[in-house]
Amino acid sequence: MDGIPHKARHFFHEYRALMILGAAALLAELAYAILNLSAMPMYVDKELHEFAHYGLIFGTFLAVEAVSRPAMGAIGDRIGRKPLMVAAPAITACTSYATIQVGGPLVVPILVALRALDGLGSSALWMNAFASIGDIVGEKHRSAAMSVLNVTYMGGMALGFLLGGAADDYFHTLRASFYVASGLFVAAFFVMLVFFPAGKHRHDEAHAGEVAAVLEGLAAGRAGSKLRKKLTAFGAWLIGIPSSFKEVPDMVAMAVVTFLGM
Repeated sequence: MDGIPHKARHFFHEYRALMILGAAALLAELAYAILNLSAMPMYVDKELHEFAHYGLIFGTFLAVEAVSRPAMGAIGDRIGRKPLMVAAPAITACTSYATIQVGGPLVVPILVALRALDGLGSSALWMNAFASIGDIVGEKHRSAAMSVLNVTYMGGMALGFLLGGAADDYFHTLRASFYVASGLFVAAFFVMLVFFPAGKHRHDEAHAGEVAAVLEGLAAGRAGSKLRKKLTAFGAWLIGIPSSFKEVPDMVAMAVVTFLGM
């Protein structure tokens, strides 16, 4: 029995970052589901009487999210995952509130622009959330960690309809679900900002170890051949960067085909 508290402490210490990431992702996806699947269709139809344009509005969100995911992944590799995962819910918390403040003859273009910002936020969040699994979880448990993140995604989508409709029914207004979504985005923002660790990528640590090994070899007078090998490997790594960006059109095409298949 004495070993149970120790095992529990070890479990929470090892998977603390994953649990924080899962909680923030669940809050954010729940908010996205409320906003795009529950609140927006009813609001555009019943209050704005612009349901004929809802396909354009929601399609903009999906298209921008799909197209921007490769870029968000590349930015996350450069500046780190956490800044993007913090900024994403903050942006959509603002756009959720702004959605119910706009009106007039330009309401459709404004909603399209707001949903484009939401698409950027969603791609920044989910692209870097899945990529961060490699930074916070050991290699043996990454598949399980991916499954946890997928559960939060599907759970958020499943509960979005329920909570969005319940909020509108309770407060007797179609605007209530927008406030709920905005509040959930704010909660996800603070969870990610305060609790999620801003650690270095594992590949950054590997590069640092390689540099240290080269310096030790120089001090021992054995670094000639090692340095050439390291420089060759580093050069190959640099050459491979442009080729990764060449895959972006293929990724976009795959996203479009998947979306049309749905």
